[in-house]
Amino acid sequence: MKSESNEFIIKIAETCRANLGTAYKVGGCVRDELLGIEPKDIDLEVFGILPNKLQSLIESIGTISLCGQSFGILKVTDPESKITVDVGIPRKEQSIGSSHKDFIINSDCNMSVEDASDRRDFTINALYQNVLSNEILDFHGGVSDLHAGIIRRVNESRFMEDPLRILRAIQFAARFQFVIEQNTFNLLKNNIESVTNLPSERIFDEISKLLLKAPKPSYGFHLMQELGLLDILFPEISVLQFVEQNPEYHPEGNVFNHTMNVIDWLPLENRTIQLQLAGLYHDSGKLYGSVKHEIRSVEIVQEEFPKKLTNNKDLINSVSNLVGHHMQLYGGQVTRGRVKRLAAKTDLLSLLQLHAADKFSRGLDPSLLQDEISHLEEYHEVFMQIQDEVAPLIHWRDVPEEFNNLLPAGPIRSKILKEVYEAQLDDKFSTKEAGLIELNKVITKYFGAI
Repeated sequence: MKSESNEFIIKIAETCRANLGTAYKVGGCVRDELLGIEPKDIDLEVFGILPNKLQSLIESIGTISLCGQSFGILKVTDPESKITVDVGIPRKEQSIGSSHKDFIINSDCNMSVEDASDRRDFTINALYQNVLSNEILDFHGGVSDLHAGIIRRVNESRFMEDPLRILRAIQFAARFQFVIEQNTFNLLKNNIESVTNLPSERIFDEISKLLLKAPKPSYGFHLMQELGLLDILFPEISVLQFVEQNPEYHPEGNVFNHTMNVIDWLPLENRTIQLQLAGLYHDSGKLYGSVKHEIRSVEIVQEEFPKKLTNNKDLINSVSNLVGHHMQLYGGQVTRGRVKRLAAKTDLLSLLQLHAADKFSRGLDPSLLQDEISHLEEYHEVFMQIQDEVAPLIHWRDVPEEFNNLLPAGPIRSKILKEVYEAQLDDKFSTKEAGLIELNKVITKYFGAI
């Protein structure tokens, strides 16, 4: 853990101890440190101090955000290092319905650490570490499960109070390349229908972690397949296992196998959620045939995302754009004009990544890929040369005043600017000065010389 984080956490813990309380690091940050991973988020749980008193103590240390107050959680930021820590009070939760919101939550600072750990999802997330003594409290065998690589539920009778834990089990197993203990697996399998009660944003959050953080996200999708969850949550992806492909071009087999290879291919540091989702859905339209399958794939993205993943229009559009253009890099000569036109329509660097994953993840003989590698390298080289020439160089404000008076606002102006931009994309000019000459030519063509 970074020294700035540690100093701030110790300061909080010492303040708690001076007021007869005890602060523990809990959950993922303890798990990650034991795995040798730098924790991204730090969660503390404080025992022995009433909520109001804890809040006033924390206010003397840092800046508080009360966004988690209803759950007994305070976000506190160190004014010097700007590090933010979640500080919570142990709480009891009582389920009163099937929704993830159907809970009565009561903070209880006098709860024992063992009772507090019992409400957590998996043994590897139920570890408590005393901030000042570094002692680890492990009531459920979490340390041994970490060493053995096992995902195991904590309390079977309470586990399914939140159906999200099914997806969390899958993404944790994939992220850490662990196995799900058999009784836990059976519990998940018997409750997969409950995932349909979850709001899309919670599903999206777990699927995003799976796609972005798991070395091989396919592990998680295969787990979903074994559980029967893939048919419920992603039927449009599951059905691809029955769509066979030409083994000459796809030795990996059916479209589902190919899709899994694609989402596994990019290294973690190069992944974005747009790229990973585009990889997941790029061939979904092949269910309806290979010819122009990218068009149907875009339709599937736009139909399915709002139902189960997200209503974020920017994300849906960016994924649709990559999926819709993913066949555009195949074949043909790489010219400046071609690269400009493609870069004007899509995020070309991301498209190059998607194309590489699509092509190179198939398990083809490397000797057959040299031309394709050179092809993509040429695209990248040309793009780096022309990337500043893609945005329109000529705007209506550049039109001389005498033409402005002749051309009222309306479709004709758009038509002229479009024609000038087309000339720019065709590499007929690449500077403002040359663009103004082209503009004059286009206007003169429409209206004659003045």
